[in-house]
Amino acid sequence: MVEAHLDICLERVEHGAWLPELLQALRETKFLALKYETTQLSSTQCLFSAPAFEFPEFHRLLNLELHVPCLNRNFLHNCRVLEGLVICIWKRAYAHPVKYNGPRPPTMVPNCLTSHLRSFEFRRYQDSTDEREFIVCLLQRGLVLKTVIIHLKSDFDLETKYNIVKELSAIPRGSTICQLNFIDHNHG
Repeated sequence: MVEAHLDICLERVEHGAWLPELLQALRETKFLALKYETTQLSSTQCLFSAPAFEFPEFHRLLNLELHVPCLNRNFLHNCRVLEGLVICIWKRAYAHPVKYNGPRPPTMVPNCLTSHLRSFEFRRYQDSTDEREFIVCLLQRGLVLKTVIIHLKSDFDLETKYNIVKELSAIPRGSTICQLNFIDHNHG
């Protein structure tokens, strides 16, 4: 299989026990678009952040598009030749951005960041701590990144948007050719 598009909606996270088997069956695909949601979302109910969840090894995956309720960058370790990544993290209205106090201590850098990942797009960027840390990691460790596009959440005020753009633009980049672009959906 070359391309797979999955749109998974679970009533409860526990109902997704079969998901690792499905992903295992798709591990030879080159393009994977995965939209995952659960109707009873809480921060502890995100399947992809569960410690027991194992994202299988994707040996040929070149492009990955994830629409998920939470972020867990550990999946990048299993996508060694990934060239393009699109992430959209959706959160309920009660999810509030958390003040960012700098990155956590460094962890092992995924192979795709240092050798293959050329483009990254972050849709509905909400500037939460985990999102900010993910962007910092990508920009600093992405040695072959050419393009990073960040779509700012539409309900930020102008000052907040300005501060986000200013702070993210100041992050040192591992790639000398990386272009960082911001899209403000309220203003074009």
